[in-house]
Formats: sequence, structure tokens, C-alpha cells
Amino acid sequence: MNNFDGKVVIVTGARTGIGLSAANLFAKAGAAVVLVGRHEPKKEAKNLAEQGYEAVSFEADVSKEADTKAMVDFTVKKFGHLDFAYNNAGIQSPVTKTEDLSLEEYDNVLNINLKGIFLSENYKNKLATCPKNKYEIYQCQKSAFLNSTETSE
Repeated sequence: MNNFDGKVVIVTGARTGIGLSAANLFAKAGAAVVLVGRHEPKKEAKNLAEQGYEAVSFEADVSKEADTKAMVDFTVKKFGHLDFAYNNAGIQSPVTKTEDLSLEEYDNVLNINLKGIFLSENYKNKLATCPKNKYEIYQCQKSAFLNSTETSE
């Protein structure tokens, strides 16, 4: 079923794992896909393109506002619009007691796992052509909270 025909999707964290699997599924469902990673997923996008799917890569650190804005701008320039952002980029803090976790490690997790989603949705939702979902920010906040409670002792 090609229920994403004509749609454009950004997938962050698309170099490996869930993000790469999601990018593959979106492409096979008919979407044009922008695979995004801190280390540009060129090979992964090329692999999809060689299979006949519309896929390109983009290098961005979602915790950086300029990178995230550039990611959205690139997508709109390349495809003319953006429909969805699958905000998969994320990291886990070292498994340790809360009192042993450094503030730098904590900030890094929040910047990628929470701020990255906020920035992506913020720039995506500023586009007049992009569908809005009032629950997106709530979902990312809940996810960040659940992740922080799982690593505490």
C-alpha cells in the first residue's frame, strides 16, 4: 500500500537502527525521504535511490538550531514542501546513578532527545504547507521524562 505517495518525510537518526528502518518503510510506502544524521547517511540514501525510491541525505545535529533550520530549508528547497518529520534521533545517557551523571552528559541527552524534537517541529510547523499536530511537543516531553526516569536509581 502506497499511502505516502506524494508526501515528503524527514527522518532524523536515519543512519542505523529504527531511523534507518523507518526511512526504508516511508520510501517503500511512496514518500520522498530525507535521511538525516550527525554523520550524513549518504550510503543509506544512495541504497534507497538505487532501489528506485526517492531518497536524499542531509547532515545535521538536531541539537543545533542552525542545523535543524537548514535541514527543513533543504527539504523544502529540494521537494517543494514537507509533510512529516519522524524525529528519531536520540541518545541514552550512561547507565549510572543519578548523582554520578555529569551535567554535561545530562545536557547532551536533553539537547538531542528533547530540544532536537522541539526545533524540528518548530521549523516544520512554521511552514504553511505542513500539517500541524497539537500533540507532537507533548509526546516528545513525555518521552524525555520516561527516559530520565528509566536511568534513575
